[in-house]
Amino acid sequence: MSAGNASNSGTEWHAARSEALAVLHDALGWNLPGPRWEQVQSTVADIAAAVAAASLDALWQTISRLELCSPLRVVTRVGDTPPLPAPKAVRERIAELIDTLAREGDPKVGHEPDRESSSSLRKPATPPGPRR
Repeated sequence: MSAGNASNSGTEWHAARSEALAVLHDALGWNLPGPRWEQVQSTVADIAAAVAAASLDALWQTISRLELCSPLRVVTRVGDTPPLPAPKAVRERIAELIDTLAREGDPKVGHEPDRESSSSLRKPATPPGPRR
């Protein structure tokens, strides 16, 4: 990463990390046939490798592969294996990766947290009143 692209790449990395977090959170709620979970497990491992290598291109590619595994893209037919929630090992690996990506996004000393993430953590001081 060159110095001239550091800021832009940081922004791109943040966008990719946010997208990965969103897709991984979604994957925890998916119901898929067993063989499809094997593909998800392999793809989640590839996402982890892309994060460990800090490879932006690999991260975007693996996020796209995981999105293609979603139930919206899975056709089941009569007699097919019924869709099931993620096996425990897959859920645990996804949760670990979510934790890793979330920690990576924590604000560093001297940096302000972005408004979107910090505002979602704050609760209003008083509940909103009735609308008029």
